[in-house]
Amino acid sequence: MSATVRRLLDEILSLAEDERVEIADGIWQSLGEASQEEMHFNHSMSDPEFRAEIERRSDEVHAHPEKLIPWEEVKAQLAQRQAERKLK
Repeated sequence: MSATVRRLLDEILSLAEDERVEIADGIWQSLGEASQEEMHFNHSMSDPEFRAEIERRSDEVHAHPEKLIPWEEVKAQLAQRQAERKLK
């Protein structure tokens, strides 16, 4: 890790949790969807338990597609939860 990255990381870690989440989200969004998916997939697929869970979930989706929730609905639910947490 370079000195610049270490300094920035130290500064970020000193921030409040909600500010760190904003920074993490901003960095994640800057990577673009393809990079995000590739990073997550490559990291996660090295774990046998994760792979087994993915296969189980995939089987569940194929068996019961009516249980799927549209992404826009999920995003709205997450935004609502985040707004509720900020009010607390």
